[in-house]
Amino acid sequence: MKKNRIPSILLQLLIFSLISACGTSIKKGDELSDSQQDFIKRLGILDEGEQIILFDSNGYGLAPQEVSGNFFTNKRIASYWIDEHKQEDTYVESAYYSEIDTIWRYPKFNAWTIASYLEVYRTDGSTFKVYVDGDSTDTWNFFNLALRTWNENKAR
Repeated sequence: MKKNRIPSILLQLLIFSLISACGTSIKKGDELSDSQQDFIKRLGILDEGEQIILFDSNGYGLAPQEVSGNFFTNKRIASYWIDEHKQEDTYVESAYYSEIDTIWRYPKFNAWTIASYLEVYRTDGSTFKVYVDGDSTDTWNFFNLALRTWNENKAR
C-alpha cells in the first residue's frame, strides 16, 4: 500500500509546484515592455496611441508575447497565436468595440485542458476567442473590465 502511495504524493507535489511556479500571466498594459508592444503593433492589432489595459500571454515559451496574446485596449479586444511550426494554426484576430455585437464569458476554472475565454461575436457574424489563464479572481477581473470597457466605448 505504501509503495503505491509514494508516487501519488510525488506526482501531487510536482503538479502543485508547477502550478505555483507559473503564477498569473495577466499583466496591466503598462507592465509590457516597449519591445512587447512593438511586436503587437507589427501584428497590426495595436495602433499608435492605443493603450493596452490588460494582457494575458498564457505563459508559453521564453518570449510568451511572441507566441500568444490576449488583450483589450481602449479601442478593441484582440487575440493571437503564432505557431512557427504549424503556420495553419497561426491566427491574429481583433475587433474594434463598435464592430462587436456580443461578448460571452466562458469560465473554465476547474478544467485542466482549456483556459477560460471570452467569445467575441462581431456584427458581421464572425467570432473569435480571447483566452484568459489566471486564477478565478484575476480571470473574472479581466472578463468584467473587458465587458465594461466595451460597453463604455462601443458607440464611438
